Amino acid sequence: MRALVKPFAGLRLLDLNLRPGTDTAGGAAESLMLADWVKVNDEELARLADWFDARHADEPARVAALMARFALQRLVLTCGAEGWRFYGPGGALLSQGPGVAQPALVDTVGAGDAFTAMLLAGLALQRELPATLALANRYAAFICGVRGPL
Repeated sequence: MRALVKPFAGLRLLDLNLRPGTDTAGGAAESLMLADWVKVNDEELARLADWFDARHADEPARVAALMARFALQRLVLTCGAEGWRFYGPGGALLSQGPGVAQPALVDTVGAGDAFTAMLLAGLALQRELPATLALANRYAAFICGVRGPL
């Protein structure tokens, strides 16, 4: 993986997608070291904090510790019904948005991938980031109303 990713000159955005029982701290660390930006959900942030000794009481301190350890430029945190947060250098909170009401939660499979896909589209089109993240969150909420992966 390193041989493929390291020479790439563009933005390297990692959607970690940790799954219980299949992931290791070593694999996550290698991926994080190759990333510029990372998108994690609240459960993944907790797991990373446990693995990499970043168990601080508050979220911004956990984020700052992980960003410093892996030299990340940005961290996007998705929190389901609680919305999203966008962190920058030093773990500074740059932007955040509320959750999106989902009247009929059917399935969360693919919601994180949908969020990341919309984020990448916004970056590629050079859209304003807070608006892109809000749109990504709405798209992820929409996906939660669809059964199974698309």
